Amino acid sequence: MKHKQALIRAAKYIFMIVVVTVIIMEGKHQLSEVGLRKSLDAINQVPFWKDGIIVITALLSVSTMFFYDYFFIRSQQIDLSKRKIFGVAWVANSFNGVFGFGGLIGAGVRGMMYKEYTNNSSKLVIGIGWLAPAAVMGLSIFSFLVIIHVFPVWELLADKKWLWPVLIGIFLFFPIYVGLAAYRKNEFFTPKLTLQYSLVSVIEWFGAGLVMYLALKAVGAPISFGQAFGLYTVAAVTGVISLIPGGFGSFDLMVLSGGQLLGAESSLLLTALLMYRFAYYIIPLIFGLIIAAFEMSSTVMKKVEDKNLVAPIVEISGLVWALQRMVLRNIGNWSLPLLSLITGAFLVFIPIFDIIAYHSVQKSRLSLLSIDFYNVLLFALGITCWFFMKEMYYRTKRGLYITCITLSFAIILLVGQSENAIIGMLAAFHLLVLYLLRGQFKRHSLPFSAASIRGLLYVNLIAFLIFVFFTRSTLILLDYPKPLYGIYGIGLTSCLVACVYAIAAIFLFGRKHHVKIGEAYDEEKLDRFFAEHGGHVLSHLGYLGDKRFLFSDDGKAMVQFATAGNRMVVLGDPQGEAASFDSLLVKLQEKADYYGYRCVFYQISGDNMALYHDMGYTFFKLGEEAIVDLDTFTISGKKRAGLRSSFNRFDKKGYTFEVYNPPYSDAFWEDIKAVSDAWLGGKKEKRFSLGFFDKSYLSKAPIAVMKNSEGKITAFMTIMPVYQEDVISIDLMRHLPDEPSGEIDVMFIHLFQWAKEQGYRYFNLGMAPLSNVGNMKKAFLGERIAAAVFNNVQYLYGFKGLRDFKNKYYPKWSGKYLAYRSSYSLASAMIQVVRLIGGKKRRVFHK
Repeated sequence: MKHKQALIRAAKYIFMIVVVTVIIMEGKHQLSEVGLRKSLDAINQVPFWKDGIIVITALLSVSTMFFYDYFFIRSQQIDLSKRKIFGVAWVANSFNGVFGFGGLIGAGVRGMMYKEYTNNSSKLVIGIGWLAPAAVMGLSIFSFLVIIHVFPVWELLADKKWLWPVLIGIFLFFPIYVGLAAYRKNEFFTPKLTLQYSLVSVIEWFGAGLVMYLALKAVGAPISFGQAFGLYTVAAVTGVISLIPGGFGSFDLMVLSGGQLLGAESSLLLTALLMYRFAYYIIPLIFGLIIAAFEMSSTVMKKVEDKNLVAPIVEISGLVWALQRMVLRNIGNWSLPLLSLITGAFLVFIPIFDIIAYHSVQKSRLSLLSIDFYNVLLFALGITCWFFMKEMYYRTKRGLYITCITLSFAIILLVGQSENAIIGMLAAFHLLVLYLLRGQFKRHSLPFSAASIRGLLYVNLIAFLIFVFFTRSTLILLDYPKPLYGIYGIGLTSCLVACVYAIAAIFLFGRKHHVKIGEAYDEEKLDRFFAEHGGHVLSHLGYLGDKRFLFSDDGKAMVQFATAGNRMVVLGDPQGEAASFDSLLVKLQEKADYYGYRCVFYQISGDNMALYHDMGYTFFKLGEEAIVDLDTFTISGKKRAGLRSSFNRFDKKGYTFEVYNPPYSDAFWEDIKAVSDAWLGGKKEKRFSLGFFDKSYLSKAPIAVMKNSEGKITAFMTIMPVYQEDVISIDLMRHLPDEPSGEIDVMFIHLFQWAKEQGYRYFNLGMAPLSNVGNMKKAFLGERIAAAVFNNVQYLYGFKGLRDFKNKYYPKWSGKYLAYRSSYSLASAMIQVVRLIGGKKRRVFHK
């Protein structure tokens, strides 16, 4: 069975590849014969009122598909308002026309939106399954009318004899479908419902054919009403069997080739096709995106996660289903970005067509300069719409303001050009939609980082390549005699204007983005907080001054964090009183969402994982933390012989151990600075989750030193308070490189004894990265890869050696984790953490 399904899937893909290959080859031949100059002239000569009639007819035709859903909802006995049904129907059908493979998108949208109104999901799925193929009923009847010569296209059928079996096959679908309905006679699909679907399908296909006929008449193509419907039917049949969404390519090539056989010029046919596609697909899709933005909120769209509903509606697998599932899952969020994509595309392509039209004929230099300036501005505004699609997706206020201003400029430029009036109306409608949806824009902005600059450059590069490709291809076909470098300069200038405009707008509306969240370092406030509410093993790193702090509303809990790119990296768990952790994390997430940051929690413990899990985070094990029990630690016994030998050896050589308390003398600073510099050997210091040599930071806690027999400091360790009664830890651990081996071991033995005398019970030795990660057979793939690094790549970082070193003190090991959202990239999150720890020096925050 599985082998058979694999063969069927392979056959589908092979068939689609063959169809696309034939379309490309045939399309190249057809387009080479198209009179592009005449096509451009035809577009400019079509009166505005004719465009309006075509668009209105297309919208009325798409509206009739509402009755599919109306009859379907009645058959399901679901109580739903007509307005809601109309909205779902429009989104399903407009999206299905552009993106749908065999009705899958439409079925998926209906399944998601209607599920919450019924308790019988299986009945819903079966009903949608019967509805999906009903749309072909009208085309089946029209195919019969072509066969019996009611729609006379004999010239086309005589030239392409392979169309006969295809038309007959499509016609036979009607009696088979009706026969199945009569035979099955179940509650999901009755003869009455079949008749209703069939009637709607006939009206729908008639409306679509009428749009094509009106487009052909508008450009003056000498094709009769019957011929136009026959040509449309044959082209639609070709599009259906190609399995390509919307029949793009196959439908169009049939109209071009078939229309020429019926006596129409290729340039007129191309113009009519563009008008048809715009009116019947693009305009309804724009309305569908707007309806989706209103109807498909993020709360509603969580229904798509129930794959047991969506997947069985139409059985399809592989890449096609994966891509469509991504569209369905985020259809509500993607509605406004797709609307910006469409509007931006028109603003980009209008200048391209204008430049082609004006530069391919002789014009005065002054006229060309004014036209070029106009087109540079329009092109730049289109690029800006594309660049801020991401902010539209995340619904940021900055994106809203900039896009509204951009659309306003575009409307001003377009309103004076009668041939661009429809595009001006589209921009105005887009602006109105954004105004009506302004309440959805909850976030302030997205972080502007190096990645933002790269994104802006990529968008401009894509736009410039589109500009070069279309202008070069078209002007060469038009035998444009002059060099193209000047025209390329127009595109390049547009990209530069877009960059300047976008960056200026970003800094105008989001220039203080990076200092909005939390509070800057305040030493006195930290002192009071730790004294009253306590902390954990990473709390003391807050005194480094390279982080910001967010406190709970009651002031009893706190997190410390830093930003890198669009990541907010939180160091460790919340600290303070556990009762306030929940509200603090909710507050943190709200702040991060508002400014467009993605939260990453670095080095959290296993104790609080339930908190992060409830907030939708997943986990990666970073390593394990070593904790020595001071009550049981000893250097006695056979197993500790090595430690005991080192301790006795340094004692005999006259080495001494001492703990200094602040304030420290200048001579002491000079001594330990010399040790630190020698240990670093010119390397940069780590930061963020590790301390660095800073006098104000090191002055906050005791410092332990080792001295040789001459009284010279040869090694030191900085004590790191944990702000808990029975735990102590260390931070910096440095020694002179030429000192005898074992000195650090001796220091730890002395430190353990000192800490025990001070009343501490546990000594935290810190984390061993990638320790005990991915050792289980069923561990996550990422953790198994990390384990391979841990065990085999010692020359990059001594992961395994660090664990072996700490294991000498027989500690207890506890896991440390990274918490991140599963929808974000783990690799990207780790890169940002590494940047914070080992990257360039960060600014120290002070009030």
